[in-house]
Amino acid sequence: MKNKNVYQPGEWLEKHIRTYYSLLRSSGDIFIRTLETSHSGMESNLHPLAESREIDVSAFLYSAMRLPDCIDRVKLIAMGQSEAVFKEGGFKDIFDWPMVTTQARRRQLLFDGKGILAAFVSSISDIDDLIPSLTAFQIEWNKMHACLSESSLADDIINEVVKADEIKDELKKAFGLSTENWDLIQKLWGDNWNEKILSIALRKMNFRVNLLASGFSDYRRAVQNWWLELVRQFEETLIEFRPLYLVSSNMHSLANILSGFAKIYHDEILNFTLENDKEGLRRRWKIIKADEDEGLQTNFLYYAMKNYLDSDKEIYKNLQKNQENTGIYRYHGSPNIDLNSNLIDLRKLAPEKFDHRLSSNNLDLLKKSRALILNIDYPLGLTAYHILSQILASASEVRGIYIMGKAGTMSGRVGDLMIPNAVHDSQSGNLFFFKNCFSVKDLINYLNDSAVFDNQKSITVRGTFLQNKEVMKAFHNDDFNGIEMEAGPYLCAIYEDLYPERYPLNKSINMTSEEVYDIGILHYASDTPYSKKESLLSKRTGYIGLESTYACTIAIMKRIFEIELKHIKKDLNEQETID
Repeated sequence: MKNKNVYQPGEWLEKHIRTYYSLLRSSGDIFIRTLETSHSGMESNLHPLAESREIDVSAFLYSAMRLPDCIDRVKLIAMGQSEAVFKEGGFKDIFDWPMVTTQARRRQLLFDGKGILAAFVSSISDIDDLIPSLTAFQIEWNKMHACLSESSLADDIINEVVKADEIKDELKKAFGLSTENWDLIQKLWGDNWNEKILSIALRKMNFRVNLLASGFSDYRRAVQNWWLELVRQFEETLIEFRPLYLVSSNMHSLANILSGFAKIYHDEILNFTLENDKEGLRRRWKIIKADEDEGLQTNFLYYAMKNYLDSDKEIYKNLQKNQENTGIYRYHGSPNIDLNSNLIDLRKLAPEKFDHRLSSNNLDLLKKSRALILNIDYPLGLTAYHILSQILASASEVRGIYIMGKAGTMSGRVGDLMIPNAVHDSQSGNLFFFKNCFSVKDLINYLNDSAVFDNQKSITVRGTFLQNKEVMKAFHNDDFNGIEMEAGPYLCAIYEDLYPERYPLNKSINMTSEEVYDIGILHYASDTPYSKKESLLSKRTGYIGLESTYACTIAIMKRIFEIELKHIKKDLNEQETID
């Protein structure tokens, strides 16, 4: 049936997307400045001041956190899917270049130190993320450069008469920034403050971009290489021949509730955290301890673990050893796709070490399980489609697909949980209806401060920058509450596994998957993009999202245990019948 609720991106949004894909088809470099007009014209929610002379600090910070710290030294960004693609494009030694990272986006990035950044892209979603981020960063950088150039400060900084940290008030006035926004930029650059301000004074930004290959087969080949490397690394597990549960989530929550590391090192984690308190956690711990809620206390330990692990490499080695002893193995991904994974062998788990909220009857039967859990770090956008398509084509049996991730919410609060049973995919235009195996009852007992809503409608967007008020209003008016980037691509891959054809376009689709495998999608709200007071730029979930994260994690593991125990009991009964 044709989907009557197909959301068009709007004239300017569509024009901008069409413009950069048209230019990227060129065999040569394109200049980001050629995209600035269409970028500004789309009136992105994340870049409302693009056309203004006023510096849009939120847009600048958002884009800067998705680009490496060396970005001010970059002139050319070369994008490709694999080492072979880069070699064919004339970049033969990129793996000799140092790897660089970003604060808020996982992506394989290599920098030659001379002006060329190699960016590995695993789907067109990476392009829809990179191009607007580069454009927003360049627009706002050049505004700051203009502000300095119009004052006497630029010459003083360039000629080393003064350093930036000696004239903070004068710089803040020249940029026209509030104290709050000024502090945010200072926090972003930290110890590199003088260097970055000098760089702004010296030059305008003028990025060039070259997409070395963009064929569908190039993306598929990159993901296939990722899978083959995973199979090789875990050859002894026979992953291709055993039942599989797929969990798309962060890389720590499942391992934390299964390994028992927080239990074993309870006192060490707590003492370290309270002695090195930088977030007001001492006060929070007093409140939690007085409440006598074991779940809240355990969540606090999970949150505190990160700084404890970062404090000493030996502690981190102890964590890895602990996890491997309980059947949890790490895979750090192929050189082409920055996608970490955990492989969890159910029969090697130790139920006595589990988070107390996982307690259940007959968990000792897990030792007779043949199944594995593949926990992948949630991918970006259409990469999810390629990853799941590869897994469904390669695994002998998939018993459940569970997706846990962040989403914007139209009407809830940061930290609230949304359980969708309808997803509109902006990329394909499809509106999917499906049976979500989770409901409120599966999560409510693990929540104190967060609300949970089931029977929700979610929309999968192409990119965070590629939204404006017109589109957001259309979503809101038709009761779409969640906004995210992965559910639609995952459902497109599931469609192709259930039906003998490529996923269609612009259709309403009723999924009938429950007889084949479980589907569970859980979203916790990381921002409220429709709010005038809060946006994706100003909020980070941090401790607020902790409760929701572990409520989802526990619900997913309990569901996997429930299904797997049924399979084990069925196998045991059949064996008894044969005997």
